[in-house]
Amino acid sequence: MTATTVLAPSAALGPALPGVSLPGGVQGGRPDRLVGPGALLLADIRPGECRSWPDHRARVGPLPDLDLDALAAAAETAGLRGHGGAGFPTATKLRAMRGPRPALVVVNASEGEPASAKDGVLLRHVPHLVLDGALLAAAAVGARTVTVRVTEDRPDLPAVVRAAAAERGLGAAVRVSVGPAAFAAGEASAVVNALAGRPALPSPVGRPPRLPSRLPGRGRPVLVSNVETFARLALAARALPSSSALLTVSGAVTRPGVHELPTTATLRDAVLAAGPTEDLAAVVTGGWHGRWLPWSEPVARAPLTRDGLDGVGGRWGAGILVAVPGSVCRLAVVAAVARTLAAGSAGQCGPCRAGLPFAAAELSRAATLPHPGPALVEASDALAALHGRGLCAHPTASAEALRSALAWARPDVEAHRSGRCLAR
Repeated sequence: MTATTVLAPSAALGPALPGVSLPGGVQGGRPDRLVGPGALLLADIRPGECRSWPDHRARVGPLPDLDLDALAAAAETAGLRGHGGAGFPTATKLRAMRGPRPALVVVNASEGEPASAKDGVLLRHVPHLVLDGALLAAAAVGARTVTVRVTEDRPDLPAVVRAAAAERGLGAAVRVSVGPAAFAAGEASAVVNALAGRPALPSPVGRPPRLPSRLPGRGRPVLVSNVETFARLALAARALPSSSALLTVSGAVTRPGVHELPTTATLRDAVLAAGPTEDLAAVVTGGWHGRWLPWSEPVARAPLTRDGLDGVGGRWGAGILVAVPGSVCRLAVVAAVARTLAAGSAGQCGPCRAGLPFAAAELSRAATLPHPGPALVEASDALAALHGRGLCAHPTASAEALRSALAWARPDVEAHRSGRCLAR
C-alpha cells in the first residue's frame, strides 16, 4: 500500500518536533499539507485535490439507511474505537445517545495536540466521507444538524466544510464552529462547554459532561467524536474494509506528515515511509501525552495497531509518531516538551497554573546547569505530586508522559550529573 504524506508548511532547519522549540531555534509546525496518494481513507487523492460529491458517491455508494441499533452494530462489527486519543468503543457511545431528547452530533476537528494533523487532512481532502459518518450518526440519534468544530489556526477548513455541505444541498444542516487552537481546547468536554457558550475548557474529571455528554445547562445529549472516527463509521456502515493505520509522523524525518499504511505494517515501515534523517534515539508514540520508546529492534517490529504499540509499552493515542534523533541532548528535548505541555494547559487549577510550569522550569535548569542534581530532584518530585491531581486529565497525562521521557533520557541525565552532555 502507498503511504499518504503530508509535509510541513515550511521547511525545518533541522529535526523538527511539532509545537516544540528546541535549542538552536528549531521549531516544528503542524504537518498539514497533502502531497501523496493514500491507501484507504485517502486512496487515490493527489496534492491539492478534494474528492467531489459525485466522485465520492461513485467510490463508496449511497448513504445507507440505518437506525441506531443497526449503526451501533456495524461499528461493533468493525471494532471501531474513537481515534481522538481515548479509544472509546464507538458502538457504546452511540447506544448511550438513546433517550427522549434528540442528541447533538459534533465532529471534533480541534486537534489541540500540536503533533497531530490527520483530522485536518481528512476534512480537507475527503470531507464527504467525514460528513457521511456524521449524518449517519445524526439520523440514528434524531439530530437535525451536525456541528463541525475546527480551530482558528486552520482558516481554510470552514470554507471546505461549507462547500462540501453546499455540494450535497445540505444547507443549514451542517454548521461550523471555530474555536481556539489550544492543547486543552480540543478535549471533548471543552468543545461541549464552548458550544454551550462557556470557555473552551475541559470539565473537571468525574463531572458532567461525561458519557453521554450533555450540553451544560440544557440537558441535551451530545455525541462528540473526532474526524477520523466519523470517516471510519461511514465505511463501517457500508461494511467496507477499514484496516489501515493513519499516522502523523514527524521529527527527524524528511517527509513529515500524515501517512496511511496497512495495519500489518510496523513502526519501522512508518519511519521509513517518512524518511529518517539520521539514526534515531527514540520514537514518541501517541503524541506529547504519549510514551517514549527507545528505538530498538523489538520496538521497530511493533505492528501499527493499538495492541501492537501496547505490547512494547507504547501508546496509540490519536495516531502520532515523533522520531527523536540520536544527535540531540535528551534532557534538553524533555525540557522543551515539558515547556510545551505547561504552556498548553487549561490553567484552571493549581497543578496546571503552578505544578507543570515549575516542573518545566526545573527541567530546563537541569539541562543547562553543570551540576543538575537538585533541579532534577525538584522536577521529579513535582511530576510525582502532579499524578492524579488537577481538575482535568492534563496534569496527570503530562506527568506520566514526562516521566516516560525522563526514563528514556536516563543516560543523558547521568552524564549531566557528572558535568557532561552526550549530544553530538
